[in-house]
Amino acid sequence: MSFRASRVPKRGTITLVVVLCVFGLVIHSRGSSRSALEASNEARRSLEWATTDDTSTVPELHYHDHDHSSDEIDNLIAHPPPRSSQPQPINPPSPSSMNGYLQLTPRSSFPTTNILLPVAGYTMFDRLFLKGGTLYVVVDDPRDPNIPQLKRMTSTAIVPTANNLVERIPTDKEMRVINVDEAQKILGESAIVIDGFSIYLNDPGGIFMNHYYHYWAELIFGAWKAYTTLDPNITRKGHTILPPPRRIVYPHADEPDWRDGPGLNALLTKAAFPSTALEYRRDSEDREDSGLTYVFERVVLVDRAAGSYGMKCNGPLKFTFKMNGDIMGEPSSPNWYQPVRQSVLRAFGVPDVPPKRPVVTYISRQGGRRSLRDEDHDALVAGLTAAGEKNNWEIVVARMQYMSKKEQVILSARTTVMIGVHGNGLSHQVWMDPTPFSAVFEIVVEGGWSYDFALPAEALGFRHYGVSGDVVNDSVLNYPKVGFPPNFHGRNLTASTPAILKVLTKRLAGWHA
Repeated sequence: MSFRASRVPKRGTITLVVVLCVFGLVIHSRGSSRSALEASNEARRSLEWATTDDTSTVPELHYHDHDHSSDEIDNLIAHPPPRSSQPQPINPPSPSSMNGYLQLTPRSSFPTTNILLPVAGYTMFDRLFLKGGTLYVVVDDPRDPNIPQLKRMTSTAIVPTANNLVERIPTDKEMRVINVDEAQKILGESAIVIDGFSIYLNDPGGIFMNHYYHYWAELIFGAWKAYTTLDPNITRKGHTILPPPRRIVYPHADEPDWRDGPGLNALLTKAAFPSTALEYRRDSEDREDSGLTYVFERVVLVDRAAGSYGMKCNGPLKFTFKMNGDIMGEPSSPNWYQPVRQSVLRAFGVPDVPPKRPVVTYISRQGGRRSLRDEDHDALVAGLTAAGEKNNWEIVVARMQYMSKKEQVILSARTTVMIGVHGNGLSHQVWMDPTPFSAVFEIVVEGGWSYDFALPAEALGFRHYGVSGDVVNDSVLNYPKVGFPPNFHGRNLTASTPAILKVLTKRLAGWHA
């Protein structure tokens, strides 16, 4: 990894540069205005993310993620040590420093790779090289212990299962970590710059990618979380120094492969990132076949199989078994997701105005797979309705499959507390507003558990409650072990309405419009 400081020019050099710059501006003003237009467009794209600020914040829940012996793990989870509440900002590279082509000679000034964030499954780089379909991490010393294992950064892009551990381990075809001497032999004298910030989704098309939760709440959500560790000062209204991604790369997926049945993936991607280009397998094959060298100016490499080697997935703190178990706990601004949320709300014409009273949304799945017993559903609707009248809550019983996509987002953006059986509808929590009262109640079968919706809730600053029968768990210490019994997807789940209402009433106590 390389950190290079530029030399300060002498005074005479500065004077000469100023004169030349002024002379160049005069000449440029009489010629083409193309570069000025490009600069204007870039500024406009950045300003699209800047809105009026306020200073309200919601604390995030973080867990320590360093190595510990097995004897320490239980105590570590019960009493997590404090982490830095604010990440250190890293200024984005100047676009002018990587304009069109990057010179790779002489050796003394080779622009090596900088690993900005080494989180399993979500690795962020400056200057990640690509040639012949292989990613190259160029460093001074490939033996540096700070460089993550390849399997924690990338894979052979097959869906990870318990039976293909060996097959998904990356080879030299997928990624190599090399020194500068090797790089000059392999990569040549220059590289074509893939400018700006890129999201590189190294998942195969279909199965996970074409599912709203797995695409948005794991891949996109995690990539954005990684990127925003660079700006600790994102505001409540989504103002950030970080420009939106220039492109999202799907190197192993064709155009239809990432689209989900309800059509949310494509709609929300284009609403969140309206100026972002989408590149598919054929685009990656074109680069591979060209034989040319490319360099990503800044990129987050997302890999599902690599994420499975995270500390909280299959590592020493194994309890989530989720690819995004580690990235969700990375320190960042409490408002890290607001640029994306605000962009989507603006796209749908939704004013970001707090409701005058709490909005409790129960997402009903009755009649479908994974639903409550009819008597428990009826009791929950009746109990919420009565509590709403007593406490001045707005109660919404939503059947998302009968609502337009816009209506689903608008309702979710207004929601204070979301209640539902484990399922795709709870993915809409990502559009809720983080407030001191925000919460998600997830109902699962007794004896079963998954961290699918607990991780994004805690990363957003919400309180997450796991409901099983007459038990409402509000702490990772009390959650059952991850498990999927035969009736996990059953239609006769149970949930105690009095238990839910007791916790819900306490959560919303003290609300003031």
